Amino acid sequence: MTPHAGFVKRLKKFERYRVTTIGSFAGYLGYSYRPLPERKLAGLFEPVRQIRYIPLEQRIPFDASSTLDLNRQGYRFNCELDSKFTQSPSEPAVPGLIQQTPGGQIIILGPDGPVSGGYRRLGVVISADWPYLAQMSVNSEYEFIPVNREIAIHALKDVRRAVAVRSQFLRIIQQREISKAS
Repeated sequence: MTPHAGFVKRLKKFERYRVTTIGSFAGYLGYSYRPLPERKLAGLFEPVRQIRYIPLEQRIPFDASSTLDLNRQGYRFNCELDSKFTQSPSEPAVPGLIQQTPGGQIIILGPDGPVSGGYRRLGVVISADWPYLAQMSVNSEYEFIPVNREIAIHALKDVRRAVAVRSQFLRIIQQREISKAS
């Protein structure tokens, strides 16, 4: 048995390997090697969800995993970001604000969250990605990607356009149901 889960060396973070199969059931019959399609591994690994944010300090992407502390006041994540900083005086806060505690945890303020905070501010989650925060599950991995204001505005327009299309579709269905009933 190989020491690293079947691989010759340890996998580094974000390192990718092509997975191959032998024959129809992974080499049992000894057919020739053929690579699997790149995106056909659905169900084997849960995809890392990306949440976009507008940075307030540095433009650094970071990974975090959600904890059991999820409610309307905020969302708490475990993270490996450098947490060596001095605590600042309390300042106004908005929903979606990303803060880092002295212990290194990440907090995203929710709609019922506090109106002020003194932790280090990393950025603000763009409003187009707020629905992803609402659908968050415990111990899921998330990648926070810094974006600029133009990308945030474009993403919000895309979300509003999709909502308009869906609401128009629902109106058409309702009109058909009304016409069938009469």
